Amino acid sequence: PRQMPFDCLLGDGEEDDKEECELYGSTPEPYAGRSPFTELVGRMPWLVGLLAFLTVSSAILEYYDDLVQRHLIIAFYLTALVGCGGNAGSQAASMVLQAMATGELAPTSADIGRVLQKELVVALGVAVTLSVGVAVRIAAFGGSLADAATIAGAMAVTVMFSVLFGALSPLALQRWGADPAKVSGPLLSTAIDIMGVLIACASGLLVEALGGFD
Repeated sequence: PRQMPFDCLLGDGEEDDKEECELYGSTPEPYAGRSPFTELVGRMPWLVGLLAFLTVSSAILEYYDDLVQRHLIIAFYLTALVGCGGNAGSQAASMVLQAMATGELAPTSADIGRVLQKELVVALGVAVTLSVGVAVRIAAFGGSLADAATIAGAMAVTVMFSVLFGALSPLALQRWGADPAKVSGPLLSTAIDIMGVLIACASGLLVEALGGFD
């Protein structure tokens, strides 16, 4: 694990380094020392707050109801899109949380930049693999080229978003003073649910506008 900079330990760092030193020194209260009531009070505000956003995906589907009725492939593969995005995002979030717990990563600008650079490459690889896989599956079961393009495009964008959001949200949350262990999971699932539906409908509109379904 990376150690706190020596200047931070001595307390004589430059003014510009004070924020970074504070980030290294922020550690959560031990889990075993917290009572069930404390856990409940700490978790419920985020869960109740995010509850308000759970109807957004339904509202998006209702808005694009005519599109979904014309191209049922969107409805058929919506669960797969959101599920794959959730899996990819959860993997990224877990790896970053593990690195934060061991002290390997801190929510500094330098670490956020390194994580972004690395996860962009990972996200591209995962997106290409899963989008090709879902396109092959659609073609193998008799789907049209337009169907395959719609879902493959939506898969690629959803997975890219999910990996980057999953990797960066724990660092951003800790930088803003929130506990990423409590918030990352619910926030990630809510964001992917909304974005997955929106991206799938947008992909269908794009392919339709290009004449792919003609």
